[in-house]
Amino acid sequence: MTAAGTSPSIPPFRAPRPRKRSAFLPAALLVCLLPTACGGIPRPGTALETLVAAEKALKEGKAGRALELLDSVEEDSFSREDRPRLAVDLARAHFLLGEWWEAYDRIRDLPREHPSSPWLAQAEEIEFKSGALLAGRGGGFLFFTSDLSDAILVLEHFLLYYPTSRWLPDALRILGEAAYRNEDWDLAIERFSELLQRAPEGEWSDLASFRIAMAHYRKLVGPEYDLEAMENARRELASYLSVERGNESFVDQARRALTKVLLWIDRKNLLLADFYLRIDKPESARLYLQRILSRPDSPLRGEAETRLSRLPPGKSEG
Repeated sequence: MTAAGTSPSIPPFRAPRPRKRSAFLPAALLVCLLPTACGGIPRPGTALETLVAAEKALKEGKAGRALELLDSVEEDSFSREDRPRLAVDLARAHFLLGEWWEAYDRIRDLPREHPSSPWLAQAEEIEFKSGALLAGRGGGFLFFTSDLSDAILVLEHFLLYYPTSRWLPDALRILGEAAYRNEDWDLAIERFSELLQRAPEGEWSDLASFRIAMAHYRKLVGPEYDLEAMENARRELASYLSVERGNESFVDQARRALTKVLLWIDRKNLLLADFYLRIDKPESARLYLQRILSRPDSPLRGEAETRLSRLPPGKSEG
């Protein structure tokens, strides 16, 4: 993970090499997840025999050959129970060939059309890792921004249909990083906040807290911005810094951001005080000047004291 006050790089997943066996799908599952696959050799010439032959090719790392076999049979040739198996095998073949969008496309309807299928667990893993690999390929180069857009679509679908997945925190982290990279600060805050809700003690908790605080800061454009938004950024940055953190780069960026936000808040208070002075509202002006003076190390303390000394004795405003 890059240190991030600047645009983050989506942490990469290593792409599988074509024609190599999947690193995350046990070989034994390729043939024997359904009784029909383990109860003997199917009758020659059937669609199921082709399916088993394709699964053997996948087991041997021959994804291209498996895809040829699987594409040679029609989905209608299989029973409703076997169609998820076909879809997962097709997705696995595409995945091993590095065709991650195509892998997702083969299985995206499974959780809706076959919510109880025993093949759904494998579809879940393939879908997440396809989205993660697309994000890794699309996160660093302008030429591949379409891959990042595809990754976002895949992982948003993943969040919707696999809300209890063990990969959900990782999916939220990648989506949060994508939003941060795209400067969609509100969406980044939403994604990382959900990550903290789901996994408050997880491996991404420090990153999520940092991104939330920095996204609030990045939303600001200077002392002319809304005072409430600046106060929100101040609270988030101060909250992040109130806990001992292990990432010194994050801490340094948060400290510098907080220093700038505090200066902006003071400038905003000074601007408001000057406004009320112009319209002859000295007590309102006094309120904003005292806010500046409440911070002993404010660089605008001298200006606030000068203005305050020129105010008439306190009285109610008409």
